Amino acid sequence: MAGILKVDTIQSSGGTTGLTIDGSGRILQPAKPAWFVGKTGTSYAAQNPVVFDDVDVNVGSIYNNSTGKVTIPVAGNYYMFFKILSRAGSVGSGAQAQVRINRQPSGGSNATIPHSYQYGNTAGGSSEYFSLHTACIATLSLNDDITCQTDYQGYTGDGYTAFGGYLIG
Repeated sequence: MAGILKVDTIQSSGGTTGLTIDGSGRILQPAKPAWFVGKTGTSYAAQNPVVFDDVDVNVGSIYNNSTGKVTIPVAGNYYMFFKILSRAGSVGSGAQAQVRINRQPSGGSNATIPHSYQYGNTAGGSSEYFSLHTACIATLSLNDDITCQTDYQGYTGDGYTAFGGYLIG
């Protein structure tokens, strides 16, 4: 049996709006988990995890700017990305950054999310910088903790360093 469902809003039994369809057919999901955070200031030593202090988007309050952790509120596939700029002249032979998860598939300690690891090189002069960028999709479980880790000797903030992501489905 075919039919047409005509609704503008879908809500949970508790009244929370999960989906809205506007007059042009665009679907909005106001409670969809998402975060986008950055780093202020100019010069930092390596941090594991990086604790981003400029919280621009934090739908569901999933990013903790005291610990640098994103706690996953619902299992699913997540798109994640970061960009990190090295501190001028502080690295020399190279640096690395990655998105980390608080578990390994078989249990245990922190593991790098596959294909999120980035390595860069040659910011050797006193005024040279280089940037690492990555994007990945990972299947995450309820209450997984996600962090961004650097193995830099130093990096800079000032809008050049950021970490974000959101639930795909």
